[in-house]
Amino acid sequence: MIAPKWFQFRIGPYLRNEKDKRQYHKFFHSNGYIDGIWRLWLLGGGEKATEAEFDSFLWSKRTRIKVFYEDTGFSELNGHHEILRNELIRITRPVFLHNAVVSEPAIGVHVRRGDFSTPVNSSVISTGKKNVQIPIEWYLDAIRTLRSDLGKRLPVRLFSDGDEDDLRPLLLEGEVILMPNRAAITDLFTMSQSNIFIGSGSGFSQWAAFLGQMPTIWHPGQRLERVLDASTSNVDLIEVEWNNQGQTLPDVFIEEATKSIARPNYFSSSLNNK
Repeated sequence: MIAPKWFQFRIGPYLRNEKDKRQYHKFFHSNGYIDGIWRLWLLGGGEKATEAEFDSFLWSKRTRIKVFYEDTGFSELNGHHEILRNELIRITRPVFLHNAVVSEPAIGVHVRRGDFSTPVNSSVISTGKKNVQIPIEWYLDAIRTLRSDLGKRLPVRLFSDGDEDDLRPLLLEGEVILMPNRAAITDLFTMSQSNIFIGSGSGFSQWAAFLGQMPTIWHPGQRLERVLDASTSNVDLIEVEWNNQGQTLPDVFIEEATKSIARPNYFSSSLNNK
């Protein structure tokens, strides 16, 4: 594999004064990938072909490079979460891994603010409008319902780029820990170790749920696409869209959530094998 080009200067996070400046080149190394001068030589002189074209290039005398253009979201990744997360752990620099380890079971909650807009009418959230802020009250009701249905007051790890005033209703709920400002990859790994996850309508939430494969709750209209393994039994009842109008969670969801709480932490074993 040719090493990805992680460095891209993004001015938006600086203009919006976001906590995460998205400097991804700091997170990863390229060990095991084609990099440096060899990478430049290949990209400059190699013969590029799509997957469909590649076989017809077999007799070419030039170096062949297979290029993947498809942008199909998570559909092409379905069922490959384990190999992808192990590789992501492998290429992440150790300094960003050690702070990601957690030992206690918890509910993970991701509240996206930052560059997400506040909808004039909250009903548009349920229509599938992207990049909008979900009301804090929905997250609060989801935590309360989940704790009630589980029959235990499981701690909450709260991840957010919002300020404490905005998050105050959640922080006053009790046993809710606001995670400190850390590197995005560290937060992603920690979020993915949640035993149950309450996501925002963002790609960051999707990646956490995909890597962790835990029972997940989305606001109606904000489950942008399926990220849990489609071969999982009753997957529709484990990755749910939930409203806060007195709706309980499916029995299958609570059963799987209970199993997830007792399940060994994938991250610790993966880190030991690194």
